[in-house]
Amino acid sequence: MIVHHDINQLPSFDRAVVTVGSFDGVHVGHRKILEQLVTTAQRIGGQSIVVSFDPHPRLVLYPEKTNVSLLHTIEEKTRILRELGIDHFVIVPFTKEFSMQSPEYYIEDFLVKNFKPHTIFIGHDHRFGYRRSGDIETLKAHSDRMGYRVIEIPVQLLDQIKVSSSKIRKAIADKNIELANKLLQHPYSITGTVTHGDKIGRTMGYPTANISVDYPYKLIPPDGIYAVYCYLNNQRHQGMLYIGTRPSLGEQMDRVIEVHILDFSQNIYRQKIRVELLKFLREDKSFKSKKELAIQIKKDQKDTLKYFEKNKINKYAQTAVVVLNYNGEKLLPKYIPDLIRYTQADIIIADNHSDDGSIQYLKSLGNKIRILSLDQNYGFAEGYNKAIDALSAYEYILLLNSDVRVTPEWLDPLLKQMQAEPKLAAVQPKIKSDTQTEFFEYAGAAGGYIDVLGYPFCRGRVFDTLEKDQGQYDQIKGIHWASGAAMLIRTTVFVSAGGFDKDYFAHQEEIDLCWRVRNMGYSIQVIPQGTVYHLGGGTLSYQSTHKLYLNFRNNIITIIKNEYNSNLMCILIKRLFLDTMAGTRFLLQGKFSSFWAIKKAWLWIIFHFIKLLKKRSQTKNTVRLHSISSPNIQKKFKSILIPYFFQNKKTFDQIYPDA
Repeated sequence: MIVHHDINQLPSFDRAVVTVGSFDGVHVGHRKILEQLVTTAQRIGGQSIVVSFDPHPRLVLYPEKTNVSLLHTIEEKTRILRELGIDHFVIVPFTKEFSMQSPEYYIEDFLVKNFKPHTIFIGHDHRFGYRRSGDIETLKAHSDRMGYRVIEIPVQLLDQIKVSSSKIRKAIADKNIELANKLLQHPYSITGTVTHGDKIGRTMGYPTANISVDYPYKLIPPDGIYAVYCYLNNQRHQGMLYIGTRPSLGEQMDRVIEVHILDFSQNIYRQKIRVELLKFLREDKSFKSKKELAIQIKKDQKDTLKYFEKNKINKYAQTAVVVLNYNGEKLLPKYIPDLIRYTQADIIIADNHSDDGSIQYLKSLGNKIRILSLDQNYGFAEGYNKAIDALSAYEYILLLNSDVRVTPEWLDPLLKQMQAEPKLAAVQPKIKSDTQTEFFEYAGAAGGYIDVLGYPFCRGRVFDTLEKDQGQYDQIKGIHWASGAAMLIRTTVFVSAGGFDKDYFAHQEEIDLCWRVRNMGYSIQVIPQGTVYHLGGGTLSYQSTHKLYLNFRNNIITIIKNEYNSNLMCILIKRLFLDTMAGTRFLLQGKFSSFWAIKKAWLWIIFHFIKLLKKRSQTKNTVRLHSISSPNIQKKFKSILIPYFFQNKKTFDQIYPDA
């Protein structure tokens, strides 16, 4: 989502679907409007735009009213709109001069001039222009002349929004945080900056972070103690929040908001912090001494921990690690023992109808693992499809190659990130080589990307160049694709996206899946705090010409299915030329089988082109049907060919220093 603060610096919108409003709280009623907005924009190939005003119009038009309390700051609203998949959020400075425009001038000079709307979503009670004299009928009266259509938000939904807003405020005032969160469909949050306090909590063994909320109209809940989640640098922590005037420490103290973060000791002064309120625990009250206060704080901490324990869902209970096996008699004894030792989730071996001794070995492990037997060798793609279909009760599935060595605590950071971000569909750990342990491994390294011509590469691995891991890629990053060698994915997302394309058999099916998932509005990340080691070449050697054939063929299939840009044919023509050049290079080197592998891949594409266009159409329908927001378009990377082959830049950070 792009946020615009300057109305004079807006881009030229095309087929914009626009709604205007304060959207305070972005609650359950608002979400229905915004979902329609996003869906309509996707259907017509346009852009979803939310227009809001700052300061709130009531603060400008009725400055004498000092009791205005808003559920969200602009920053909080921006975060939620981004999660909902809105393309553009336009924040318009509201002034008395702006409010003096005639309705006709507002429509022509503000809405049409700036947004060129294809569709406007608006409620029957929406008012605009001088003395609020413009309404939905005014918009409709000018729609033909101005070239937009008006979709009226149903009265029932508007009534629901009004009721929800008042109910949310009342629930917060009554300290019924659970009800407020239910109506919001997300926890009520307070966002601010950590400032210096008087450090009294630290002297009692309970250091707190004082939160300064810059927005004076933010609705602050009643005084008392709350169980909260704290977010710092995209990491979630448990905490207990205090709001009040600290009556035990003296008279006429200023009201403060301070949080004690459990099991946390870092210096976070001046950092941004967000706390999500989960439950009101007790009223604020006065104590006769600091000793009594310390005893109560200790009890508050126990109550907070008890709350989290009571509401805790075993983070492993809904997670299965699924290893696809085919004739892995030599690999399994090397890698399964560590998997059992370092994994608390269920371990399932999906066997692709092996005819070696691997099943006997697996049975010798007893109840430490579960065997799911398939009736034939379906390959990687369809084998996992069959397995996940049988394991759909799990919330998370971790796909793990049979030649991957896991490490202590390898799964925890992946699960933690997935549970903290609902729109995160899949993650991968850092993947290093099991033969050269200081280096990244080919299949995934520190997260996968795709350049503008569709060539896949990784942080830590570009073409055949593997980097030494020196901590250079240890940041959590949004990526284009996660490696199928070790990918944690939400089961519902895997299923709704259609799973792996069985026609791939093996290689790059995870890139195809992740591209579809991102087009559905989800994100993909690499979590380098988890590390695994991959042998690689367990199914097909990296030097195999059949592997080369599959990589070239499947890469082009992936582009045809998922590249929605109008320049698809241009990309395919360029790729045909470049792949022909690669084949010619192999031919000149005397590598005839490699030359034939590339030629065979393109012959397959040409002979199946009509079928692939049908696949493209089916993919679009699947994405449209299951989208949660507009496509999650990661940064488009420039072509990797010139810097790699002609400028001698071999590593990710050399080619993309600003990534």
